[in-house]
Amino acid sequence: LHSTRTDMWSMIHDFGASVVLALDCQENDFYWPIEEGSTITYSPFTIRCNQVEDLTSYITKYQLEVKKHNQALDVTLLYLDWRTDDVGPVSDLLQLYAIVHSLEKGLDDIYPIVVQCKTGYERSGLYCIMSNAIKMLKAERRVDVYQCVQTARTRRPQFIKSLNQYRFIHDAVKVYISKQ
Repeated sequence: LHSTRTDMWSMIHDFGASVVLALDCQENDFYWPIEEGSTITYSPFTIRCNQVEDLTSYITKYQLEVKKHNQALDVTLLYLDWRTDDVGPVSDLLQLYAIVHSLEKGLDDIYPIVVQCKTGYERSGLYCIMSNAIKMLKAERRVDVYQCVQTARTRRPQFIKSLNQYRFIHDAVKVYISKQ
């Protein structure tokens, strides 16, 4: 929603989030400048696009500078062009996870990553639970997808509403394991 764009940038700036994942915006929903050198203002924020890089045919990386008064924050925004109404290919989300994981290595653990989708739960929920399941697998050398879903649902009850989404998480973990 256009009316929440200032709130979105306020959250990103106030929490120092240096990575933002935009999972299903349509071109007219973009809340960031999409051309190098261009700016957008949502008072009191000015967002400047310093660099655009197509990482794959469906993932675009935007290097942004977010200014509020005299304070600037560098933000990497990854846009996933999620064209299907369903869960989409497991490989797409796993590739996004790999890119985010490479960015996380340079971040302090206290800074959050913002994961955003239109509904606030469908695609962002898939990404967050898949990411948590992979992190559980790495830390404990086992994973309980059901527990990952239940834990996420304590805060966001809308996460993973269909069997197809649940299967997607299982499939993503299986593919991830097979590539290790």
